[in-house]
Amino acid sequence: MANPFLSAVFVMALGLTGCALHAPKPPADNEVDPPPAAATSTTPGDIETANDALMKGRYAEAEALYTPLSQQGDTILRRQALTGLTLLYLSPENPDFNVNIAIDVMDQLNALLDQERDQQLLFATLKQLLENTVTLTRQQQLGVTQVAEIRRLKERIEGLETALERLRRISLQ
Repeated sequence: MANPFLSAVFVMALGLTGCALHAPKPPADNEVDPPPAAATSTTPGDIETANDALMKGRYAEAEALYTPLSQQGDTILRRQALTGLTLLYLSPENPDFNVNIAIDVMDQLNALLDQERDQQLLFATLKQLLENTVTLTRQQQLGVTQVAEIRRLKERIEGLETALERLRRISLQ
């Protein structure tokens, strides 16, 4: 099952990336309209399918859908796909969890983001998620180390108690 915190961040992040739909920038005078999309290109519906797959923990499917979207010319779809990929790679339940790839994807996303307040909030949220994930990973690794140390000390205590019991028996004889 998906992480509830990740789900909340995901909903907020995708909402913020979609805010650009409401305030399009006027085209520059020398800007040429892009060529029509090929019949095999991805669609905004693909982003919804990818989002659904991510929320349901189908990470390989989500990654397969997000990856081509993250290379599209449509800035809004790219933002949403890069946001989804960042969340995908930061999800601890994902077998392909990878902080380094998430950082690379965030760098791509940062290059796309405008200096609008909502876009800054999106990036700050993703950055905080990344920092929290790194901290959590470190704490989990520390916990594993501490559990191993506790186990080793308990075994040593048991060995010492056994030796002490033998010494008592010897001294009573």
